[in-house]
Amino acid sequence: MPTIWGHVESVVNQPKSPPSLVLSKRTTFGTCRTECIVGVGVRILKGCDRLSLDEIRSGDFVIATIMEHAGWLEAERIEVIEFRHDSVMGVGEG
Repeated sequence: MPTIWGHVESVVNQPKSPPSLVLSKRTTFGTCRTECIVGVGVRILKGCDRLSLDEIRSGDFVIATIMEHAGWLEAERIEVIEFRHDSVMGVGEG
């Protein structure tokens, strides 16, 4: 399945429209914005923990597995990636 990735610009979760996620990704040509509808049965994960859509924050880095429809994208799985700050020295530092 195709994937999209980038930093969360905004999460739109209003009662009168389907929830959506707007991602911003830097490319060599500038910034690319992509919006996808959050599917009804979407799985949202951060590591092994399940999250709700309301727990995704602006600035989070996500990878979304999507289904392509005519004219719009639907996220079926969203993974929030947590970057670790490992020490410069690496293994053995304590």
